Amino acid sequence: MASHATKHFVMQRFTAMIQVPLVIWLIISIIGHAGDSRDEFMAWVGEPLTAGLMILFVLSICYHMHLGMGEVIEDYIHKKSSRSALDLLNKLFALTLGVIAVFSIIAMTLIV
Repeated sequence: MASHATKHFVMQRFTAMIQVPLVIWLIISIIGHAGDSRDEFMAWVGEPLTAGLMILFVLSICYHMHLGMGEVIEDYIHKKSSRSALDLLNKLFALTLGVIAVFSIIAMTLIV
């Protein structure tokens, strides 16, 4: 069975690979909707496929950020109590950011 470090490495690379096509899609889509009115843009965001891809993008970014910051904390914080507190804050921040972002995307979808 793979070690924790190997799983961490694989998940970090996996989330990065997921983000590449999503970033390309998002950039092309935003450029394509650059001249749209607010109502047209909200209609685009309100489409189920668009909302789903945005949610996937946000969740992969939050998880990738959590993994990366966890690695920094593990490598550079040597005091166990400080490392535990920062790990908890890292988890809470990533979770809070993800929940707020997903809630916002769902709210925009339901407004349309």
